[in-house]
Amino acid sequence: MRHADSLCHGLIDVNLYTGAHFWILGGMNSSHGRYSVSVDGGLPETFSSYEPHWRAFVIMYERQLAPGPHHVVIRNEDDKVFCLDAIVYEMFTGWKGGVERD
Repeated sequence: MRHADSLCHGLIDVNLYTGAHFWILGGMNSSHGRYSVSVDGGLPETFSSYEPHWRAFVIMYERQLAPGPHHVVIRNEDDKVFCLDAIVYEMFTGWKGGVERD
């Protein structure tokens, strides 16, 4: 799990080396604005973190990916508050499943 307290300006650049599924959790409030998420160099998707009342640890973005190296960029699009609580990701390292039997 990667964690940061907040981002008011600029961007966060994250490498999920062997991630296969990730979640961005953050805060929402009336002073918050827009943010965008770009995965693996793709076009950014833009969202709003505006909410009339404070909410923390909201799932603000989620994505299932093929296992392997991935790159995520989160950008604050406005001159408003963007609060990042955590980036959580699952890693898969070759689990084959099942049980071996003699």
